[in-house]
Amino acid sequence: MLNYSISQLIDIYETELSHLLYGRRGAAPAVRLSRTPIPEVGGRVNLGGMDFTINAVERLSEVTNPGSLNDFLNGEDRKIIQELEQEGEGLDERELENLFDDDPYPDVDPDFEVHWDTEREGGMISLDGPEAVYKKDTGPVSWLGDQRGDVRETTIAFYRSFHSAGPAFGIYYKRKGLKIKARCIHRFCQLLGYLITLGQAYVIAKVMTQFHEIYHHKIEAFASRLEVITRLPIYTQGFSTWYQLTRRRVNCFEETFANYYAYYKTKNALQRFLPASALHNIMLFWFNQQPTPYRNALKLINQSEDLMRSRENQFCELIVQRFFPVDPRFGLSHSRVWSMFTHGKQPYITTNSDVYYIV
Repeated sequence: MLNYSISQLIDIYETELSHLLYGRRGAAPAVRLSRTPIPEVGGRVNLGGMDFTINAVERLSEVTNPGSLNDFLNGEDRKIIQELEQEGEGLDERELENLFDDDPYPDVDPDFEVHWDTEREGGMISLDGPEAVYKKDTGPVSWLGDQRGDVRETTIAFYRSFHSAGPAFGIYYKRKGLKIKARCIHRFCQLLGYLITLGQAYVIAKVMTQFHEIYHHKIEAFASRLEVITRLPIYTQGFSTWYQLTRRRVNCFEETFANYYAYYKTKNALQRFLPASALHNIMLFWFNQQPTPYRNALKLINQSEDLMRSRENQFCELIVQRFFPVDPRFGLSHSRVWSMFTHGKQPYITTNSDVYYIV
């Protein structure tokens, strides 16, 4: 079921703001975004250049006022937990080898700061990490008519933007990825003596992943509000272009903030049911296995929330200055103004929104 506000938003974009979707005023795509078919069980979908089959369609799990851990699960999650328990505790050794590979780039950014440098190293990136799919970059998305679309890609899940996918937007969970993440977390708990079951490890894996992907949606929602005001392609030519230019690099800030958001939201959601210290260590363990932009969240977690907000505001200012240049002497010093935009990142998706499980 498509969230009604998203349906309205897509209609407004296509009738009033089509130049933000298709590159210029009056441009007409071969197929309008609003006519993109909503995925159904058994249907095919291409994400991150890979073909998948829709295994299940469920509603976004309840995470606001849970009465138990069961409230974080839908029918497909329960099937996956049952499969995990039947398959046993073991991890494929090949999966382990990939899961614990670290970032190949030297950590030359000791202090996490928002900066302007987008210079890239060329060539193929071949690391298989626990969260990111690595492939040769193909450059920034020029506009949403681009065949590649705009997908925030991971091996655990994908966020597909409504700018590029219309009503087929949303979170796509890779079933195998969730299983691997749950087993990885469970093994870590066994090593540290935490009394957390495989099923509970799955809940942690699922909730962490869900909040991480929701943050990508929050960025898109934020950009869309600015687009309505400015009539400029701030998502496609701003946030999305920056993401493409910096993908897998130290200054891919969206992934850093997505992990930071996932850390605090997951901890707040689950600490009524699981030990807070265990949750903290589990998430630090997971982030520490990840590439640099994801791992940079570790530099913010033990800092004040004000510092994190300051960094996030700088990121917003950096993107907006692509469209509204300021005197270079001021740099990102105007970023404090974003503190006034209190609900700018309020998501459109709700517990009535569909999520997809792919194989």
